[in-house]
Amino acid sequence: MKPEHFSRHEQYLKTAKQIELAHRSYLEAMRAIEDEKDDATIYAHIKKANAAIESAFPEKFNPPARPPSIKANEEKKSKNLLLILGVA
Repeated sequence: MKPEHFSRHEQYLKTAKQIELAHRSYLEAMRAIEDEKDDATIYAHIKKANAAIESAFPEKFNPPARPPSIKANEEKKSKNLLLILGVA
């Protein structure tokens, strides 16, 4: 393996482990349903699986950062208002 591929390899390995954890948690939830366990137990397995999926694919679940809002200069606002009033 080339040295430049190490980081990508590590990333894919981490993602694969998270997906495997989610798979196991969903199977546990399925078994809990089959065994007629309480809803809290089922929900705990589903929540664990969903968290694993979110950590495997953070770019799909976290919105991108918003750019900083542009603040209008108060002096420019008053100048534009005077120009508008002057034209009218």
